[in-house]
Amino acid sequence: MKTGVTFCNHQNTSNVCTPSRSVLYTGLHMPQTKMFDNLGLPWMPYDLDPALGTTGHMMRETGILYGL
Repeated sequence: MKTGVTFCNHQNTSNVCTPSRSVLYTGLHMPQTKMFDNLGLPWMPYDLDPALGTTGHMMRETGILYGL
């Protein structure tokens, strides 16, 4: 890829979707995002905290265009 970045060897310690996506989306570790299981389950009554910010927001602040 000439004008971008490709993640060829990204590893995540979560085996379910929501925690994995929260790590990619925020750049934080799973305990920091508080996404321990898939959403919609009785023990996961909340969404990702908007105050955490995202990698897209951080990159936009530096002038980098970002798509996921």
